[in-house]
Amino acid sequence: SPKRVIYEYHRIEVPLDKVVAETVVYLDAQPACIQFQTCEACSNATLKHFTCSWCHAKKSHGGPFCTDQGGIHRRRQHWAENNCKNQGKNMYCNVDTDEDEFGISTPPSEQPSSPDDVIPLDKEHRAEKAKGKADGGGYAALVFILGSSLCLVGWLAYAYYNPHTTSGQFLIKYRPSRWRVPSSHVRYSASVHM
Repeated sequence: SPKRVIYEYHRIEVPLDKVVAETVVYLDAQPACIQFQTCEACSNATLKHFTCSWCHAKKSHGGPFCTDQGGIHRRRQHWAENNCKNQGKNMYCNVDTDEDEFGISTPPSEQPSSPDDVIPLDKEHRAEKAKGKADGGGYAALVFILGSSLCLVGWLAYAYYNPHTTSGQFLIKYRPSRWRVPSSHVRYSASVHM
């Protein structure tokens, strides 16, 4: 089998003492080079964790894009095919070459993500969650009962129309008319002989 390589793009570490029962952790992505869509915005970008450079990719490879030095992003295949590692930061912006630019750059996020944004759920959410579980259990029980009933009716029909089978013989032996309490068939009459 072919060797699979899994790249770790980013690591998010949330302190375990911050995560408790019934909490929500909001994760905001930090700005990355791939968000810039023009050569000028990419070249002038100053991001905390990345050094951005513009990759002059062919139109068939999705067009030019902004990348970090390691090419650790969703367009890594294009990064490798276009030798973006060797193009580096000293590559200049050329509008004629980059005919496929997308136009608008997205400003970096104002706030970096913080694992301290842990918000406990309120009681209303708990009640809705409990109600949802109860509804789901009721539907499951209904489906189970209907399914069991259909199976029983199907088996009875099969046994009735195929008396030579084991199921048919079972139905004959234990037919409903034989379900009465057995009696000794001894009859007593109150006859008085004088």
